[in-house]
Amino acid sequence: MKNSFKICALTAVVCVSLAFAWDDDEASEPARIEQEASVEETAGEEQLASKVDSLSTELSAVKTELDTAKAELKSVKIELETVKTELSAAKTGLEANGTELENVKTELSILKDGKSYQHHIGFRFGAGVSALRGHKALKSDDFVSGNYAIILKPNCAAGLGLVYGFDLNERFTLGAEVSYSYYSAHGEYSVRKEGVDFGDLNVAGVSLHALEFPVLIRANVGNYYSELGPLFGYNFYTRMYKNSDLKKPYLNRFAVGITVGTGIKINNCALLGVRANFGFLEYAEEAAGVPWSVQASVTKFLF
Repeated sequence: MKNSFKICALTAVVCVSLAFAWDDDEASEPARIEQEASVEETAGEEQLASKVDSLSTELSAVKTELDTAKAELKSVKIELETVKTELSAAKTGLEANGTELENVKTELSILKDGKSYQHHIGFRFGAGVSALRGHKALKSDDFVSGNYAIILKPNCAAGLGLVYGFDLNERFTLGAEVSYSYYSAHGEYSVRKEGVDFGDLNVAGVSLHALEFPVLIRANVGNYYSELGPLFGYNFYTRMYKNSDLKKPYLNRFAVGITVGTGIKINNCALLGVRANFGFLEYAEEAAGVPWSVQASVTKFLF
């Protein structure tokens, strides 16, 4: 009986202990869950903080890289500006060199073509016909077989002188000359006689010698030229003849006129053309003759 009571008492104690243990487990379960949640939250926050720190570090690195790239771009921009300046300077230098090259090419072309935009000195020779426009008909007691007058007609002319030229540019040349000029006019009249083999011939004429100073502007177009300018002269000798009757006209010493000419250039060192001189004043008193001439002209430049 006693043993049964002890067993029951022991069983009761065990059951009470189990009941209290169960209650303790039920009471500690929310705390444990809360603790676990707190731990997880703390871990999540730490993990989030770690990620934020990592992103912040990466952002800082990116910012640093951007700043570095910006500095490099700025440096590249400065280098590009420097290169641009150097290229501009090089372009200017090339343009200057190009201009110098063109000048050199022009000079070489000038040398090749024999041109020289400097001074030229040479000589000129011309030959052709001349006359004394409006000259009075000549009468003389020396004429045979009648009393009549001879009208003077064109005769030979010549000129020889020194030539100076200065190139104003490629197109125009200023020239001056000192030349000796010869003018002449001649006339004749023949009288036929019956029963003789030859008729009587009467001749008359005038010769004029002068120093002339033309000042010319010559226009150059390719291998052709034209020239024009005033003519100043000094008549220093003249002679008139009527058969064997010789006369000495009273000279008007000074002469004024105009010179015109045209022709071709040969290797830019010679001129071959035609030149005409037309006077404005009578060559002598009471003669009424005004000189003119047309000549084939050759000019040779020594340099």
